[in-house]
Amino acid sequence: MIEKMWEILTTFTEESQNAALSKCTELGFDPNRGDVSLDESYINLNSACNILKDAIEQRKLIQLPISIQRFS
Repeated sequence: MIEKMWEILTTFTEESQNAALSKCTELGFDPNRGDVSLDESYINLNSACNILKDAIEQRKLIQLPISIQRFS
């Protein structure tokens, strides 16, 4: 499960974020609409990803909780 989590965490790249932002522009969506802008959301998402990747690398996160394992 940790391997799958790592695989998913590594898909949040700058390229994927830029592609999503380009698609918003293409479709005419406002990236600043709502309480949290898209840029701020990316900052929060990148921070969470880095924390999780660091925990996996340092072997502080070696197994996911049963409640999460059940849904995979």
